[in-house]
Amino acid sequence: MLETTDIKELITILLFRKGYSMRRLVKKMNEAGYPEMTIGGFSKMLNTRSIKFTRVQEILEFLGYGLKVVEKPQQKEQ
Repeated sequence: MLETTDIKELITILLFRKGYSMRRLVKKMNEAGYPEMTIGGFSKMLNTRSIKFTRVQEILEFLGYGLKVVEKPQQKEQ
């Protein structure tokens, strides 16, 4: 399980694990019928951290990953 708060880092790691470049991901997702995106637009979304949650879900789905939200353990008060 990956633990990061940086969406660009997360997507970059997942792409690396699956052997995809950003360019290849965009091309394959467009061919698979996902909403159209360009490599420039995708790169800009990641660099500015302005990628939409639905787009992240599509990318995760395409790469064979899911999103799981878990509650953090409560910290003891000091």
